[in-house]
Amino acid sequence: PIVAVCPGLRCTAQNLPGDRIHDIVRSRGWRLVSLGRRGHDKKLLAPRLDFFGNTHDTILQLEWIAQEFPNAPVMLLGISAGCCAVMLALGNIGTRELNPISPNGKAVPHIVAACNWCPGIDLRTCWDAMGDTWEGKCLEKIMYTNLKFTMSDNSDVLKGLDEEAYNACANATSFRQFLDAHHRFAGFATPDLYFKHICPRKKGPFITI
Repeated sequence: PIVAVCPGLRCTAQNLPGDRIHDIVRSRGWRLVSLGRRGHDKKLLAPRLDFFGNTHDTILQLEWIAQEFPNAPVMLLGISAGCCAVMLALGNIGTRELNPISPNGKAVPHIVAACNWCPGIDLRTCWDAMGDTWEGKCLEKIMYTNLKFTMSDNSDVLKGLDEEAYNACANATSFRQFLDAHHRFAGFATPDLYFKHICPRKKGPFITI
């Protein structure tokens, strides 16, 4: 069996929260795979960046697992921001079938279980609910400040697509402002289309696992 983890915001395989996940997986003789996101552990080669996961990329990663380990059952684990990648991928793949096929017409693993750890279902609703609490402001500051580092690491590539959008991200003073500006790099024409896409509730009815 394989446990495929979608890490949290700006995280990679090197900084999954704690080591408990590794211990549990290893103690059972299972494999642990981290499904990374563009621009997080390597620099971008193209101006496409979505901090909540590109569904196409996640499905390509699952296709690779199916090719390398064709008979292995897979359990998906989403952590925080990685929960979005799990939900969107499951919503685009047949889940109960023993030999599911991806939208690309290729085999994907038999996903036997999925779990989301600390998900944020609707980002706009989440941040509006937090209001102006001290805790909310501190968390927000940490989040969008961290995201700016990833943007700056890939500034040349991103500016080549849309310098105005890049500057709007760099000058954002809130997490919401940052996400509103970064929609261009996720491949969406407007913030509304982006938020509609990444809201996992839209895919809920299509998930049968």
